[in-house]
Amino acid sequence: MILKSSRVPASRAKVLANYLSAPGENESVAWIQGSKETVHLSAEITRIAGAPYGIRHVIAAPAADFSMETLDLVIEELVIEYALSDQAAETISVIQHEKRRAGGIPSLHWHLCISEYDSGWSRSLGSRFTGIRDEKVARICELRSREPITPGRFNREIYERLERERPELDLDRYKRALKLSAHWAGLDQSDWKKVRARSAYSSASHMIHDRRLKSAAIRTGVDTAPASLPELRRWLRLIASQLGAEALVRQLRRDGFELLPALNGKAWRLVGQGIDLGALDRLCGRPVAEIDAAMAATLARAQSVHSHETPKSLELPVSRYRLAEEAHRQSGAVAD
Repeated sequence: MILKSSRVPASRAKVLANYLSAPGENESVAWIQGSKETVHLSAEITRIAGAPYGIRHVIAAPAADFSMETLDLVIEELVIEYALSDQAAETISVIQHEKRRAGGIPSLHWHLCISEYDSGWSRSLGSRFTGIRDEKVARICELRSREPITPGRFNREIYERLERERPELDLDRYKRALKLSAHWAGLDQSDWKKVRARSAYSSASHMIHDRRLKSAAIRTGVDTAPASLPELRRWLRLIASQLGAEALVRQLRRDGFELLPALNGKAWRLVGQGIDLGALDRLCGRPVAEIDAAMAATLARAQSVHSHETPKSLELPVSRYRLAEEAHRQSGAVAD
């Protein structure tokens, strides 16, 4: 589960409510609890109380369990974490958004709007260490439900807090997930608490890549959706799991991708069309050490004059985009 919160000024509460009500890229939007008027009223109360912010906007995105029981659990744990009064808890607004994942699989996520001023206790919500608190609530919800454990950035802090504050929770699943992540990250098993999750690609590279794909689709008329970063990651993981990291590296080089060492020297960056798409180990889901070994073997094979092996051809989704661009350039040259 991913849980992320932000504070919205009272003056932007109406904009937030309108945004959450609009379908946008969602298949459907439904107010499960509260309404736009509830959000407006909560913001107005905080303005009168002199609080600097109006609404605590929380996004909760389960990985697998989209039941109402999971939503109830999220609300319950947020109430506990921020020690909300009954009055504040009753005014929480919940908006459900439904999107379609790759392959047409439905996916739900929830937006919760909590008043920044708790009129029941006559105080503002705490705003310190919100990143850690978000992850803490998410891990508790996972431990109390059927959700898979998703290691985050603050695992040591959260694990030790849960040991102290929530002794009734069985942390064994959390510990196993951290040890497995430590293995994939190339860490020693004794350092399992040091695991820090990192995204497969940055938001900036995602947006740049997405804009280029849309531009190419307009120019060429080719559906470039299969070349999106989420789809590319899915294909990279499929190829790596079926044929191994070395076959994946060879295919990427044949398809015109660059593999460059990261600035810290601890990973290989995948570069395509001049865009840094992210760390290859995170994109394909293989350990850094395995990628290092695959790169060394591939480079040695390329330098060997005795090797005439022709690897099995694999078509990556991004190849369709590259070929479409090439066809467009050639047609332009012929026209000229």
